Amino acid sequence: MEFKDRKATNPGRVILEDVQTKSRTTYDITFADNPTEQGTPLNKQTMDALKEDVLNEVQAKFDATFVLSGSTLTIKL
Repeated sequence: MEFKDRKATNPGRVILEDVQTKSRTTYDITFADNPTEQGTPLNKQTMDALKEDVLNEVQAKFDATFVLSGSTLTIKL
């Protein structure tokens, strides 16, 4: 599995549609929630690290070597 970052030409932009009239209006969203902590970003780097961590944990439980290449998992006993 390969993770990719989403690339938008207009980040934060949404279109809202009135369900009754079907009229559509475009808005730009800016978060104004004053976070006290940003948290973990959901991006390619984070997901790749998670994939490696899971693979390493599984590998540690078995007497084998696990090699992940793209979407192919090879187990060497």
